[in-house]
Amino acid sequence: MDLIKILKQFNIVAPKVQFLNESSDNKSYLIFEGTFKRVLRISKKNINKSIEFELELINFLRSKGINTPMYFQTNKKKFFYQKKGLCAILFSFMEGSKVRGLADKEKIIRAGELLGKIHASTLNVKLKSRQKRNIFTEFKRLLKYKTYIRTNYINGSQIINEVMHYFKFGEKNSRSDVIIHNDFRPQNILFDSKNNVLNVVDFDWACYGNLEKDLGLAIAEWTFPDNFNKPWVPGGEHFLEGYNRFSPKKFNIDNQYLIKWICFSCISDTATYIIDHKVFDNNLPKKQLINSYMYKKFMYYKNYLNE
Repeated sequence: MDLIKILKQFNIVAPKVQFLNESSDNKSYLIFEGTFKRVLRISKKNINKSIEFELELINFLRSKGINTPMYFQTNKKKFFYQKKGLCAILFSFMEGSKVRGLADKEKIIRAGELLGKIHASTLNVKLKSRQKRNIFTEFKRLLKYKTYIRTNYINGSQIINEVMHYFKFGEKNSRSDVIIHNDFRPQNILFDSKNNVLNVVDFDWACYGNLEKDLGLAIAEWTFPDNFNKPWVPGGEHFLEGYNRFSPKKFNIDNQYLIKWICFSCISDTATYIIDHKVFDNNLPKKQLINSYMYKKFMYYKNYLNE
Protein backbone atom coordinates (compact mmCIF):
# COMPACT_ATOMS: atom_id res chain seq x y z
CA MET A 1 0.00 0.00 0.00
CA ASP A 2 1.61 3.23 -1.18
CA LEU A 3 0.41 5.98 1.14
CA ILE A 4 2.09 8.72 -0.89
CA LYS A 5 0.15 7.70 -4.02
CA ILE A 6 -3.07 7.58 -2.02
CA LEU A 7 -2.46 11.05 -0.58
CA LYS A 8 -1.82 12.45 -4.06
CA GLN A 9 -5.44 11.54 -4.82
CA PHE A 10 -6.34 14.12 -2.15
CA ASN A 11 -3.92 16.70 -3.65
CA ILE A 12 -1.39 16.27 -0.85
CA VAL A 13 2.24 16.09 -1.91
CA ALA A 14 5.44 15.64 0.12
CA PRO A 15 3.66 15.06 3.44
CA LYS A 16 5.08 13.71 6.67
CA VAL A 17 3.22 10.53 7.62
CA GLN A 18 2.96 9.07 11.12
CA PHE A 19 1.18 5.82 12.00
CA LEU A 20 -1.68 6.53 14.40
CA ASN A 21 -3.53 3.31 15.23
CA GLU A 22 -5.01 0.11 13.83
CA SER A 23 -8.23 -1.80 14.45
CA SER A 24 -9.76 -4.88 12.86
CA ASP A 25 -11.46 -2.59 10.32
CA ASN A 26 -9.06 0.29 9.69
CA LYS A 27 -5.55 1.68 9.75
CA SER A 28 -5.15 5.36 10.54
CA TYR A 29 -2.28 7.74 9.87
CA LEU A 30 -1.55 11.28 10.98
CA ILE A 31 -0.68 13.45 7.98
CA PHE A 32 1.42 16.60 8.36
CA GLU A 33 1.43 19.11 5.52
CA GLY A 34 2.98 22.39 6.54
CA THR A 35 1.03 23.63 9.57
CA PHE A 36 -1.98 21.42 8.77
CA LYS A 37 -2.72 18.05 10.35
CA ARG A 38 -5.17 15.56 8.92
CA VAL A 39 -6.06 11.92 9.52
CA LEU A 40 -6.01 9.34 6.73
CA ARG A 41 -8.13 6.28 7.42
CA ILE A 42 -7.65 3.18 5.28
CA SER A 43 -10.48 0.67 5.52
CA LYS A 44 -9.47 -2.96 5.17
CA LYS A 45 -12.79 -3.90 3.64
CA ASN A 46 -14.77 -2.74 0.63
CA ILE A 47 -17.25 -0.55 2.50
CA ASN A 48 -17.86 2.36 0.16
CA LYS A 49 -21.62 2.31 0.81
CA SER A 50 -21.03 2.45 4.56
CA ILE A 51 -18.61 5.35 4.07
CA GLU A 52 -21.26 7.29 2.14
CA PHE A 53 -23.64 6.77 5.07
CA GLU A 54 -20.97 7.78 7.58
CA LEU A 55 -20.10 10.98 5.73
CA GLU A 56 -23.72 11.99 5.29
CA LEU A 57 -24.31 11.42 9.00
CA ILE A 58 -21.24 13.45 9.97
CA ASN A 59 -22.43 16.32 7.79
CA PHE A 60 -25.94 16.10 9.26
CA LEU A 61 -24.67 16.18 12.86
CA ARG A 62 -22.45 19.17 12.10
CA SER A 63 -25.56 20.98 10.86
CA LYS A 64 -27.09 20.29 14.30
CA GLY A 65 -24.16 21.83 16.15
CA ILE A 66 -22.39 18.59 17.07
CA ASN A 67 -18.65 18.81 16.42
CA THR A 68 -17.56 16.03 14.07
CA PRO A 69 -14.57 15.75 11.70
CA MET A 70 -14.59 17.54 8.37
CA TYR A 71 -13.69 15.43 5.34
CA PHE A 72 -11.80 16.31 2.18
CA GLN A 73 -12.48 15.56 -1.47
CA THR A 74 -10.18 13.75 -3.85
CA ASN A 75 -8.93 15.35 -7.06
CA LYS A 76 -11.92 13.69 -8.73
CA LYS A 77 -14.37 15.44 -6.40
CA LYS A 78 -15.15 12.29 -4.44
CA PHE A 79 -15.07 11.94 -0.68
CA PHE A 80 -13.11 8.69 -0.65
CA TYR A 81 -10.55 6.94 -2.79
CA GLN A 82 -11.11 3.29 -3.58
CA LYS A 83 -8.75 0.75 -5.16
CA LYS A 84 -8.43 -3.03 -4.93
CA GLY A 85 -11.09 -3.31 -2.26
CA LEU A 86 -9.57 -0.67 0.06
CA CYS A 87 -11.24 2.65 0.82
CA ALA A 88 -9.28 5.72 1.92
CA ILE A 89 -10.84 8.79 3.46
CA LEU A 90 -9.17 11.98 4.67
CA PHE A 91 -10.50 13.76 7.77
CA SER A 92 -9.54 16.91 9.60
CA PHE A 93 -7.45 16.31 12.72
CA MET A 94 -9.63 16.83 15.79
CA GLU A 95 -8.09 18.60 18.77
CA GLY A 96 -8.70 17.54 22.35
CA SER A 97 -7.67 14.93 24.90
CA LYS A 98 -9.04 11.43 25.39
CA VAL A 99 -9.95 9.81 28.68
CA ARG A 100 -7.43 7.30 30.00
CA GLY A 101 -8.86 4.86 32.53
CA LEU A 102 -11.96 5.93 34.44
CA ALA A 103 -13.38 9.34 33.57
CA ASP A 104 -14.31 11.76 36.32
CA LYS A 105 -17.89 12.74 37.10
CA GLU A 106 -17.97 15.88 34.94
CA LYS A 107 -16.61 14.15 31.85
CA ILE A 108 -19.11 11.31 32.24
CA ILE A 109 -21.99 13.78 32.51
CA ARG A 110 -20.77 15.69 29.43
CA ALA A 111 -20.46 12.43 27.50
CA GLY A 112 -24.02 11.50 28.46
CA GLU A 113 -25.26 14.89 27.27
CA LEU A 114 -23.53 14.40 23.93
CA LEU A 115 -25.08 10.98 23.33
CA GLY A 116 -28.48 12.35 24.29
CA LYS A 117 -28.04 15.16 21.74
CA ILE A 118 -27.05 12.69 19.00
CA HIS A 119 -30.15 10.59 19.66
CA ALA A 120 -32.43 13.62 19.85
CA SER A 121 -30.97 15.02 16.61
CA THR A 122 -31.39 11.77 14.66
CA LEU A 123 -34.81 10.75 15.99
CA ASN A 124 -36.89 9.55 13.00
CA VAL A 125 -34.23 10.88 10.59
CA LYS A 126 -33.66 8.86 7.40
CA LEU A 127 -30.54 9.62 5.40
CA LYS A 128 -30.31 9.21 1.63
CA SER A 129 -27.33 6.85 1.86
CA ARG A 130 -27.82 3.22 2.73
CA GLN A 131 -26.07 1.44 5.57
CA LYS A 132 -25.51 -2.31 5.49
CA ARG A 133 -24.48 -2.53 9.13
CA ASN A 134 -27.13 -2.99 11.81
CA ILE A 135 -27.21 -3.96 15.47
CA PHE A 136 -27.08 -7.67 14.54
CA THR A 137 -24.03 -7.57 12.27
CA GLU A 138 -21.56 -8.91 14.85
CA PHE A 139 -23.96 -11.64 15.99
CA LYS A 140 -24.31 -12.88 12.42
CA ARG A 141 -20.55 -12.84 11.86
CA LEU A 142 -20.03 -15.08 14.88
CA LEU A 143 -22.92 -17.46 14.31
CA LYS A 144 -21.46 -18.50 10.95
CA TYR A 145 -18.83 -20.34 13.02
CA LYS A 146 -21.04 -21.56 15.87
CA THR A 147 -20.27 -25.25 15.34
CA TYR A 148 -16.52 -24.64 15.28
CA ILE A 149 -16.67 -22.47 18.40
CA ARG A 150 -18.80 -24.98 20.31
CA THR A 151 -16.33 -27.73 19.42
CA ASN A 152 -13.00 -26.02 19.92
CA TYR A 153 -13.39 -23.75 22.95
CA ILE A 154 -14.11 -24.72 26.54
CA ASN A 155 -16.86 -22.15 27.02
CA GLY A 156 -17.80 -22.02 23.33
CA SER A 157 -21.26 -23.51 23.78
CA GLN A 158 -22.06 -21.17 26.66
CA ILE A 159 -21.09 -18.11 24.62
CA ILE A 160 -22.94 -19.26 21.50
CA ASN A 161 -26.07 -19.87 23.61
CA GLU A 162 -25.79 -16.35 25.07
CA VAL A 163 -25.33 -14.85 21.61
CA MET A 164 -28.38 -16.69 20.27
CA HIS A 165 -30.45 -15.63 23.29
CA TYR A 166 -29.64 -11.96 22.86
CA PHE A 167 -30.02 -12.17 19.10
CA LYS A 168 -33.63 -13.29 19.70
CA PHE A 169 -34.10 -10.57 22.32
CA GLY A 170 -32.85 -7.96 19.86
CA GLU A 171 -35.07 -9.23 17.06
CA LYS A 172 -38.11 -9.08 19.34
CA ASN A 173 -37.36 -5.54 20.50
CA SER A 174 -35.61 -4.09 17.45
CA ARG A 175 -36.45 -0.56 16.32
CA SER A 176 -34.78 1.93 14.01
CA ASP A 177 -35.89 5.07 15.80
CA VAL A 178 -32.51 6.85 15.87
CA ILE A 179 -29.08 6.65 14.27
CA ILE A 180 -26.72 5.21 16.85
CA HIS A 181 -23.00 5.96 17.05
CA ASN A 182 -22.51 2.28 17.94
CA ASP A 183 -19.00 2.81 19.34
CA PHE A 184 -19.50 5.53 21.96
CA ARG A 185 -16.38 4.80 24.01
CA PRO A 186 -14.14 7.20 25.95
CA GLN A 187 -11.42 7.01 23.27
CA ASN A 188 -13.84 8.42 20.69
CA ILE A 189 -14.73 11.59 22.61
CA LEU A 190 -12.30 14.51 22.87
CA PHE A 191 -12.36 17.01 25.76
CA ASP A 192 -10.77 20.36 26.51
CA SER A 193 -9.03 21.21 29.81
CA LYS A 194 -12.35 22.31 31.35
CA ASN A 195 -14.11 18.98 30.69
CA ASN A 196 -16.12 20.37 27.78
CA VAL A 197 -16.65 18.05 24.83
CA LEU A 198 -14.72 19.31 21.82
CA ASN A 199 -15.34 16.58 19.27
CA VAL A 200 -16.76 13.13 18.67
CA VAL A 201 -15.06 10.80 16.18
CA ASP A 202 -15.20 7.30 14.63
CA PHE A 203 -18.66 7.00 13.10
CA ASP A 204 -17.72 4.06 10.86
CA TRP A 205 -19.96 1.67 12.83
CA ALA A 206 -22.92 4.06 12.97
CA CYS A 207 -26.28 2.66 11.88
CA TYR A 208 -30.00 2.80 12.54
CA GLY A 209 -31.06 1.08 15.73
CA ASN A 210 -32.42 1.17 19.23
CA LEU A 211 -31.09 4.05 21.28
CA GLU A 212 -30.91 1.58 24.20
CA LYS A 213 -28.22 -0.37 22.33
CA ASP A 214 -26.06 2.76 22.05
CA LEU A 215 -26.77 3.77 25.63
CA GLY A 216 -26.07 0.27 26.93
CA LEU A 217 -22.61 0.12 25.37
CA ALA A 218 -21.84 3.66 26.51
CA ILE A 219 -22.69 2.94 30.15
CA ALA A 220 -20.60 -0.24 30.13
CA GLU A 221 -17.61 1.53 28.58
CA TRP A 222 -17.72 4.83 30.49
CA THR A 223 -18.12 3.25 33.94
CA PHE A 224 -16.34 -0.11 33.64
CA PRO A 225 -12.74 0.25 32.36
CA ASP A 226 -11.26 -2.93 30.96
CA ASN A 227 -8.88 -3.45 33.87
CA PHE A 228 -11.62 -3.08 36.52
CA ASN A 229 -13.39 -6.06 38.10
CA LYS A 230 -16.66 -4.16 38.44
CA PRO A 231 -18.08 -0.82 37.28
CA TRP A 232 -18.10 2.43 39.16
CA VAL A 233 -21.85 2.33 39.84
CA PRO A 234 -22.33 6.09 40.45
CA GLY A 235 -20.81 6.61 37.00
CA GLY A 236 -23.88 5.08 35.38
CA GLU A 237 -26.08 7.50 37.28
CA HIS A 238 -23.87 10.40 36.19
CA PHE A 239 -23.99 9.31 32.55
CA LEU A 240 -27.79 9.11 32.67
CA GLU A 241 -27.95 12.48 34.42
CA GLY A 242 -26.39 14.03 31.34
CA TYR A 243 -28.14 11.79 28.83
CA ASN A 244 -31.64 12.41 30.20
CA ARG A 245 -31.25 16.18 29.79
CA PHE A 246 -31.42 15.89 26.00
CA SER A 247 -32.51 12.39 25.00
CA PRO A 248 -35.95 11.62 23.55
CA LYS A 249 -36.37 8.86 26.17
CA LYS A 250 -35.45 8.89 29.87
CA PHE A 251 -33.92 6.07 31.93
CA ASN A 252 -32.76 5.22 35.42
CA ILE A 253 -29.81 2.95 36.15
CA ASP A 254 -31.97 0.16 37.62
CA ASN A 255 -34.17 -0.15 34.54
CA GLN A 256 -34.22 -3.88 33.72
CA TYR A 257 -34.88 -3.26 30.03
CA LEU A 258 -31.80 -1.01 29.86
CA ILE A 259 -29.67 -3.60 31.69
CA LYS A 260 -30.81 -6.16 29.12
CA TRP A 261 -29.51 -3.87 26.37
CA ILE A 262 -26.23 -3.39 28.25
CA CYS A 263 -25.90 -7.19 28.13
CA PHE A 264 -26.82 -7.18 24.42
CA SER A 265 -24.10 -4.61 23.69
CA CYS A 266 -21.44 -6.44 25.71
CA ILE A 267 -22.14 -9.84 24.14
CA SER A 268 -22.14 -8.21 20.68
CA ASP A 269 -18.66 -6.84 21.38
CA THR A 270 -17.64 -10.26 22.69
CA ALA A 271 -18.65 -11.68 19.31
CA THR A 272 -16.44 -9.11 17.58
CA TYR A 273 -13.50 -10.06 19.78
CA ILE A 274 -13.90 -13.78 19.06
CA ILE A 275 -14.13 -13.30 15.30
CA ASP A 276 -11.24 -10.84 15.12
CA HIS A 277 -8.88 -12.53 17.59
CA LYS A 278 -9.77 -16.19 17.99
CA VAL A 279 -11.42 -18.04 15.14
CA PHE A 280 -8.84 -17.30 12.47
CA ASP A 281 -5.75 -17.64 14.67
CA ASN A 282 -4.41 -21.08 13.79
CA ASN A 283 -1.62 -20.78 16.36
CA LEU A 284 -3.99 -20.89 19.32
CA PRO A 285 -4.34 -24.25 21.06
CA LYS A 286 -7.70 -25.94 20.84
CA LYS A 287 -9.97 -26.18 23.86
CA GLN A 288 -8.85 -22.77 25.03
CA LEU A 289 -11.06 -20.70 27.30
CA ILE A 290 -12.44 -17.60 25.57
CA ASN A 291 -11.88 -14.57 27.78
CA SER A 292 -12.44 -10.94 26.88
CA TYR A 293 -13.01 -7.73 28.76
CA MET A 294 -16.45 -7.37 27.20
CA TYR A 295 -17.48 -10.89 28.19
CA LYS A 296 -16.44 -10.11 31.77
CA LYS A 297 -18.68 -7.03 31.64
CA PHE A 298 -21.50 -9.08 30.14
CA MET A 299 -21.35 -11.61 32.98
CA TYR A 300 -21.39 -8.82 35.58
CA TYR A 301 -24.50 -7.11 34.20
CA LYS A 302 -26.25 -10.41 33.51
CA ASN A 303 -26.24 -11.06 37.27
CA TYR A 304 -28.40 -7.96 37.78
CA LEU A 305 -31.24 -9.23 35.61
CA ASN A 306 -34.33 -10.59 37.32
CA GLU A 307 -34.50 -13.72 35.20
